[in-house]
Amino acid sequence: MLYRNFFFLFLFCATNALAQSPLAFVENRGQWPAAVAFKADVPGAAIWFERSSLLIDHFQGNAIHHAHEASAGANPTVKHHVLRMRFLETAGESRSEGLGVQRGSYNFFQGNDPAKWVSGAHAFQAILQRALYPGIDLRLRLVDGGLKYDLIIAPNADAQTIAFTYEGADALVLRDDQLVIKTSIGELREHIPLAYQERHGERVPVDCQYVLKNGKVSFALGEFDRELPLVIDPTLEFATNSGATTDNFGYTAAYDDDGFLYGGSSSFGNGYPTTTGAFQTFWAGGNGQGSIPGTDIAITKFDTTGGFLIWSTMLGGSGDDLPHSLIVNENDEVFVLGTTGSPNFPTSPGAYDASFNGGVAYTPQGIGVSYPSGADMIVARLSSNGGQLQGSTFLGGTSNDGHNSSAELKMNYADEMRGEVLLAPNGDVIIVSCSQSNDFPTTAGAPQPTYGGGSHDGVIVRLNGSLTNLIWSTFFGGSGADAAFSGELDINNELIICGGTASTDMATTPGAFHTNYQGGQSDAFVVRYNSTGSAVLGSTYYGSAAYDQAYFSDLDQQGNVFLFGQTLAPASELILNAPYNVPASGQFIAKFDPSLSSLLIGSRFGVGDGTLDISPTAFLVDYCDKLYVCGWGSNIGIGLPLGVSGMAVTPGAFQTTTDGNDFYLAVFEVDMSSLTYGTFFGGGTSHEHVDGGTSRFDRRGRVYGAVCAGCGSHDDFPSSPGAWSATNNSSNCNLGVFKFDFDAPLVIAQPGASGIACANSPVQFLNYSTLGTTFLWDFGDNSATSNAVLPSHTYALPGTYWVTLSAFNPNACNNDDTDSIQVTIMPEAPQLEAMADVVICGPTSQLVLSCNSFGSASQFHWSSNGSFTDMLNSSAADSTALLEPVVPGTYYVQATTPGSCVAVDQVVITASLQNAAISADVLICADGTATISLS
Repeated sequence: MLYRNFFFLFLFCATNALAQSPLAFVENRGQWPAAVAFKADVPGAAIWFERSSLLIDHFQGNAIHHAHEASAGANPTVKHHVLRMRFLETAGESRSEGLGVQRGSYNFFQGNDPAKWVSGAHAFQAILQRALYPGIDLRLRLVDGGLKYDLIIAPNADAQTIAFTYEGADALVLRDDQLVIKTSIGELREHIPLAYQERHGERVPVDCQYVLKNGKVSFALGEFDRELPLVIDPTLEFATNSGATTDNFGYTAAYDDDGFLYGGSSSFGNGYPTTTGAFQTFWAGGNGQGSIPGTDIAITKFDTTGGFLIWSTMLGGSGDDLPHSLIVNENDEVFVLGTTGSPNFPTSPGAYDASFNGGVAYTPQGIGVSYPSGADMIVARLSSNGGQLQGSTFLGGTSNDGHNSSAELKMNYADEMRGEVLLAPNGDVIIVSCSQSNDFPTTAGAPQPTYGGGSHDGVIVRLNGSLTNLIWSTFFGGSGADAAFSGELDINNELIICGGTASTDMATTPGAFHTNYQGGQSDAFVVRYNSTGSAVLGSTYYGSAAYDQAYFSDLDQQGNVFLFGQTLAPASELILNAPYNVPASGQFIAKFDPSLSSLLIGSRFGVGDGTLDISPTAFLVDYCDKLYVCGWGSNIGIGLPLGVSGMAVTPGAFQTTTDGNDFYLAVFEVDMSSLTYGTFFGGGTSHEHVDGGTSRFDRRGRVYGAVCAGCGSHDDFPSSPGAWSATNNSSNCNLGVFKFDFDAPLVIAQPGASGIACANSPVQFLNYSTLGTTFLWDFGDNSATSNAVLPSHTYALPGTYWVTLSAFNPNACNNDDTDSIQVTIMPEAPQLEAMADVVICGPTSQLVLSCNSFGSASQFHWSSNGSFTDMLNSSAADSTALLEPVVPGTYYVQATTPGSCVAVDQVVITASLQNAAISADVLICADGTATISLS
């Protein structure tokens, strides 16, 4: 989006309004009419955000301010004037999404119908309405106490289609190039519109004026460049340090469906910031090296602006513990793959392996840890609030597991800490790593049940979601060193893995692209397993007579397989059918057909001087088959001396200069036809790097990165405004995290559902899709479908249903996308009728509260509040509760049977006048006076 950002500012004429809390865009989760997406309160107005319009309830703030001071007998009123700012002839029902979630949540217990109660509604710092017009988005945010909106216009989109009006205004006039909206209680003003383009990293102003005709407002634009190519308009959404006061190394990052970033790191003490209620708020110790105290795993969920911590916890035992990879499921539960030297690493009841298996003493170079009793892998599952360990198991044999320590395959600093955790559609957990244990657990029917030899083999493991059962497990490797680094599942649940091998006898399949080792220090490899892990469907070497290794794999929409790795091959090798290539460069991208029998594309990128430039950290093939890469290149004195100086950057890059020791991010066009975006990212002093693990791109083309930042106690990591910590507070390093949005023009389907779903009650579905203009819902119960943006649907029977949402946009490069969620419908709530309301006269010592479920409920809960935080009845089986003494108020009862929805009712207890007395009878004469009293 190279042409962007008209912006205007409402000035509300409510000079005496009460001071407001910071503007919060609160989401609608059913507490308001369905047409409302968000609501915000600003000084002098309440604003309801609807699709394609804003309903503005403008009021006189001074009446609110002085109402409590009104004199006796006064009847103060608050004058309102309601406007609707409506965008005209829009593209359809555009979708709003919140940006930058704020602390806390909102609960709405309105009325007596529990079905209409809403809890856990979030507030956001900004709102984005996508596809208001074709190629045009609307963004709303706070500026100086008022509301600011930007119209973000993609190249070649027609800005002349934008038009709006103010329904309900007394008049619209232009005055001094400002738009004035007249109301019965004053004027609203929109300032002179400003517009600009970003060209070669500079902001170029564009002339812009309002046009008002017949009550319709539009814009007149000066000259601007309409032909600038739509490459990608990347945005640094946020970047921050962890703020730890003790040494803290960055390893891995992941994301959830709402765009929150999760960072995984190592903490060398209690100085890592944790949050109240976290699973482990203390550092449990470690072995370390020399004076270095050792590490625990630290995991943090950052809000979508990087401004604060949603939750943050440590995880570890008395030895050294490190994270290698994170992934988050649809319920925002975090899965961690790591390694540990702690015999007492916390495991969960029923864990697949609750005991530490250990190995031989081992000290990786430069990581700051040691494993005097060897190392196991660990796999852990944290709850969505970071407060509970929902599953945790050791994984390994009697030698060291989870570390790539071979001389042939450990090329970059911290290559020991590779490996990946993946999630299958049914919630199973897949581990891709390596092991030195010849007794590593494998399963019957595994393609390779025994250790192949060398310093270690690759291992591929599938566990159930609760981490209690081993579903399948196999070695992969020959007689030399082998390490599996990354994996991906295709639409048939077949698994692709990749890595590096020094084995000349690695198992390949007939017809594979290369069935023989290509020579040199190591080759890359890629393997396809069937959905049950019982057979290898394809396996091939890839490389040259020099060093080659694949660190990441991914798939396109046709099932073709892509690899991203390093090479020291001769200058012209590994290049095929790729218009963009830089011979003699140290990084390769390869594309294979699904059977791994044919190489379709081979390319190399980098400086082209015959050396390695970056260590890969993340890779993506998006829905339009564009390719995204991320990696770090720094000379930190351990491993090969990497560096990004000389890497290609493009006009408009986020950072065009480098100190040579930074991250490098790039996007390539389909089939490597061109480099569409390249940028550096890093500070001017520190040598940014990662201590091994994986970072990730999401489906929208946004990268979530973890960095070992600021080492040497520097504060040069490029943090964003409002960052949780703009400084490195330790004496050495901090976890740095960044979220970088390449703003790919993709339509992404993302369904959701609100609240508890009960049979015979409407279920409200949510739509978090991106760039969708039309939609098709299939509710999974063989009923009618829906084209609504936010449909509701009633299920007649309890059960589990797959709900599928298809989103369409003919202007997006992928045209359409489909995604599904699983909805569990509970049996409908039992009948419930609480006793009648009670009026008490004078002090009452006892009262029994009772209710009747007519035999349909087995459990009851009486409480003094609608949140049911206390229990007044003696047990859940007792439908009565004794009040002693009786305190007037509202008392709530809920009834259920196991597995059903909850019915709620209430009883109101009111106290009448107490100890009323009147004076005695009095006899008076005509025209006389007397005094009587009532107390």
